[in-house]
Amino acid sequence: SGLGELKLHSLRHTFGTLARESGTSREDLQAHFGHSSLDVTEIYDHYTPLPDIPLGLEFGADQDT
Repeated sequence: SGLGELKLHSLRHTFGTLARESGTSREDLQAHFGHSSLDVTEIYDHYTPLPDIPLGLEFGADQDT
């Protein structure tokens, strides 16, 4: 199928990360997954908040303009 090592379970990790990036709390994600512990939920949560970057700087715009 050309998917290589992609496994259906990987989608669970992707879902957890995208849900957190969209603002879902860890507690809500825990309830959705049916985990008894936040420690287990955190295995599926690969979310790392990014620092706020002023608009334009992420594209290499000159900071002095």
